[in-house]
Amino acid sequence: MALMRCQVVIPFETNIPTDVITNTFWFDRNEGATFEEDAENVALGLQDFYSAVYVLGHAVYINTNTCYMNCYDMSTPPPHVPYRVAMSPGIDFGTATAVQCPTEVACVLSFEGAPQNGIPQARRRGRIYIGGVGTGAQITGASASAPYFPVWQTAFLTDITDAATVLATAYNVANGLTWVVYSPTAMMATPVTQGWVDNTPDTQRRRGVKATVRDLWSA
Repeated sequence: MALMRCQVVIPFETNIPTDVITNTFWFDRNEGATFEEDAENVALGLQDFYSAVYVLGHAVYINTNTCYMNCYDMSTPPPHVPYRVAMSPGIDFGTATAVQCPTEVACVLSFEGAPQNGIPQARRRGRIYIGGVGTGAQITGASASAPYFPVWQTAFLTDITDAATVLATAYNVANGLTWVVYSPTAMMATPVTQGWVDNTPDTQRRRGVKATVRDLWSA
């Protein structure tokens, strides 16, 4: 097993270092190519993945010219030196939607490997967060009828699941790389075989940006 950890960094238009979307993918290499060649192939696969997710015009806030990936060869002694690959302009973010979700809001793609006796399934699961999404990807809820609250459009969810399926199947076969879930607790990598996307938006305050205005009041 020769693992590589790949961190995709998608900066916002502010160009502030903390204003970024970042997700980590793990791949198992068959070592038929050099680490650098595998890293370049992973970058191409993830460019296709993100293009399939964002191309219908769901991207907002994103600086489309400065995206990159840091790739680490985990078979080498630590500290691991990153091999950086430019992801721009390889990702097609489409045309940004005019109406935007807050930066705290994201869509969650969950994935897992096949269950195995004696191993908690939680150690065989992972997720990534797809942020910088416009409200064009949402269905606005009606107050008196389903869906009641805003949810992600079915077409948007299908784009994500289709992209994940390609990454876990056709891409693996073509490049000799296997998308895996890595558990540092079990020190084990599990090939990704399935997953899901919920239609409910995920919100985390730590994704927010710093306030630029504070209005004061007093009694």
